[in-house]
Amino acid sequence: MTRASLITLILITLLNLAMIAGFELAHDEAYYWIFSNNLAFGYFDHPPMVAIIIRAFSWLPHSEWSVRVGFVLLQSLAIGILTAQFPKKDQLWGQLAIWSMPLLSTIGLLALPDLPLFFFSVMYFWSLKKYLELDNLKHQVLLSLIIVALLYSKYHGILLVFFTLLAIPSLLKKRSFYIVTILSVLLFLPHVIWQYDHDYKTLRYHFLERPKSQFSWGRLGEYFGLQIIFAGLWIGFWPWWKTIQIKTHNHFERALKFSALGVIIFFFISSFSKRIEANWTLPAFVALVWLVFTKVELTK
Repeated sequence: MTRASLITLILITLLNLAMIAGFELAHDEAYYWIFSNNLAFGYFDHPPMVAIIIRAFSWLPHSEWSVRVGFVLLQSLAIGILTAQFPKKDQLWGQLAIWSMPLLSTIGLLALPDLPLFFFSVMYFWSLKKYLELDNLKHQVLLSLIIVALLYSKYHGILLVFFTLLAIPSLLKKRSFYIVTILSVLLFLPHVIWQYDHDYKTLRYHFLERPKSQFSWGRLGEYFGLQIIFAGLWIGFWPWWKTIQIKTHNHFERALKFSALGVIIFFFISSFSKRIEANWTLPAFVALVWLVFTKVELTK
């Protein structure tokens, strides 16, 4: 990272660390704090990563700040890793563009599962890039660990893996792909066993028990409007337009484009029968930022 972008990242991190002590825990945060006091491989409606992050800082004096601090630090680390991928001359403006995106800039202020999903989405593309550049045991294990952490964060993370395979079907012909798959399944097995022991309550809740609703043009308009707003308060539709326009030149870029557009299309189709929560498309914005800000010159 350039000096200017690093200083900006540090200053915003310090500001966020000061802000998180100034308001009480939301109901959801208190709910996840209870999770952290009873660590398990799964919970009623979420995997355990949110609880693990809260628990990791439980040695600090108990307060709203100690519950949220891990999320602020992981958010800044994720944005720092993203920024480091941009051309040096564009890193400051690229980072400021990220901070202008409401979804990416605010998720670190609350102790919610969306932040680990954001962090491990960034790490997923980082490890995927390493694996595609050099397919060795080190990068196979690294990619497996990140995929498992992504799934332990939020189930939506599986969409990134799915759209990567859709973008790079040749992976199915590689022996190493099956090594990554088998290792990932083995590491995720404790959660599967937890689901079995608890009558698959999380899966039943998300796929069978969540209320469905009839198609609504208003809900559809709200969905697309939010995706434009989330792409940046001062750049709006531009990143999405550029994502559509960009011609990919390698497997990694193709995986980014498929993931960005694929996640949005997936939840667009889902919105026909149920209300989509605004934060569900978060992984798409990681791919969007990575692709657009590494392929398009922000400064000349």
